[in-house]
Amino acid sequence: MFKITERSLYEPICRFLEERIEAKTISEIGGKEGYLDILFQLDSYPFILEIKLGKEEKKLTKAIAQVVDYGLRYNTMNIIVLQFPSIESGQVVLEIENFKRQVVFQKVRGWIHTEYLEKWIEEQRFEEVFEELKNSFKERIRKIDFNSVIKAIREIVQDLYEVIKQAKTDEIFVEVAEKLELFVGLGEIEDKNKAINQVSMLASYLLFNQLLFYHIYKMKTKSNIQELKPIKSINELKNYFSQITNIDYQPIYAVNLVDKLPDRPEIVELINECIKNLLVIRAEHITQDLAGRFFHALLPKEVAKVWAAFYTNPIAAEILARLAIDKWDETILDPACGSGTLLSAAYKRKLELAEENGITLSKAELHKKFVEEDLTGIDIMPFACHLTAINLALQRLEQITDLVRVARMDSLDVAAKLKLTEFKNKGILIKPFHETIQLTLDGEKKSIKKLGTVSPAGKGAKFYLKPVNVVIMNPPFSDRDKLPKDYLDKLKKNELGQKCGHQINLWGYFLSLADLILSQNGKIAAVLPINIARGGATEKIRNLLIENYHIKYIVKPIADLAFSESADFRDILLLAEKRKPKKEDITRIIFLKKSIKKIKENELQQII
Repeated sequence: MFKITERSLYEPICRFLEERIEAKTISEIGGKEGYLDILFQLDSYPFILEIKLGKEEKKLTKAIAQVVDYGLRYNTMNIIVLQFPSIESGQVVLEIENFKRQVVFQKVRGWIHTEYLEKWIEEQRFEEVFEELKNSFKERIRKIDFNSVIKAIREIVQDLYEVIKQAKTDEIFVEVAEKLELFVGLGEIEDKNKAINQVSMLASYLLFNQLLFYHIYKMKTKSNIQELKPIKSINELKNYFSQITNIDYQPIYAVNLVDKLPDRPEIVELINECIKNLLVIRAEHITQDLAGRFFHALLPKEVAKVWAAFYTNPIAAEILARLAIDKWDETILDPACGSGTLLSAAYKRKLELAEENGITLSKAELHKKFVEEDLTGIDIMPFACHLTAINLALQRLEQITDLVRVARMDSLDVAAKLKLTEFKNKGILIKPFHETIQLTLDGEKKSIKKLGTVSPAGKGAKFYLKPVNVVIMNPPFSDRDKLPKDYLDKLKKNELGQKCGHQINLWGYFLSLADLILSQNGKIAAVLPINIARGGATEKIRNLLIENYHIKYIVKPIADLAFSESADFRDILLLAEKRKPKKEDITRIIFLKKSIKKIKENELQQII
């Protein structure tokens, strides 16, 4: 009888690697800080393989951080950490040789962090994992699974949450909630403790966001800022952040969390574990078509609810953009832009059409045109506006621009100006900042200067709002009866109510706004609640669409409740062209049977 340990697996694994994928292997290398399980070389690439046993669900971030230390020593960031759930340490087997023969057929879970393959393994046979690894390095085609990267990052953010909890909670709450104005327009806080927990989680996300952006910027540009590495003190982290804020991107670092962190060894150790995990997930290789999804996908769902944000599923955004945008030079507005998912999808679609039509402009020139002239976003939440500006900048990070057309304001406030002649001619001037009144956390009103344009660098530059070809949006579905009284009173005076009826919820006002802001033959592409099709409250806006638009597409999800992530209501995608309908017009009603969570981006061209 034999007792199984991790070492029992080294010999059959090494034999498999040598015979099946033609690797050179060395097992169990010792050092002052412990033992490295298996070091192997495939072609000219060195890899470190760490083995774990047992069924226990484990976060492997700590194991990865430990292996990174070996990786730095052996000059490799090709790191694999695999767990064998069906094999327990200490279990007894009668026939050791038979056990060894079966090892490579066992299912494993864990992480592959390598140059050409980046993914989470949920349940896959060991031999299949390494066949895929061999093929990836043979083809030299980088394969990075976006959902796996997000999973890795969420685990890191959870670890950073442990760091934030050891800081001064009240100071963190004030720093995050006030600077991001999380509760503007949402009324007073009902449950302060719950709000503190949610803001602490958001702070964890923000701190990681700061680390991540620094790393991506360094890896994707030719900047001479230092490469992100493990730190010895909190002051070293401050130094990293000051280097990038001296260049640009102040909004990302405007929430000063680092100063609130105690400079203790255990805190530094936790942050270093996060940095080490960040270094191996290769987020810098996320392609441009995924960049617009990246930051918004990291925002925890419970945090999104703090600032009443339900975001469009990225695949739904791609569907809507592909249905709505026909020409590469169309102008687009999202009046409730959130983190910029729809505008990022619009950017991608415009770039695709420019390439298909043989437009001779370079990608740099197209980027400049798109973000400085064609794409406009407005949102009432400042944090959302900054995320939109950053997401658009990320489409071509190496080309810095401060002229992103993103404004922090209530879109509905511009309604009165849309009937003026200047709107159709020169356009309505949107200035960088205006004075407004904010409802603070304790309900006290104070004057601040916040409304206006934003950019990746901060304040932003003025721009003119003109009629657009496409309004693409997922407007807020907020119940009018749950709106703060002061906002509801303002809404009742808004002339948009004459078009949509003052009994409708907030999304109806945004549809009315879209009607005013569209040029003739322009298109509304919107995520709308399914109850637009019925009821007295929606009758007026429904008739507006039926009488003045050609409704071209209605897309209804079957496998999913909604196109909005984390939503608890049913919705549809609607595309309507602004012109009087004709008898020969066709409205296509599409029932999407496959879950949008299972649709891959390369399948969209077959769908549309």
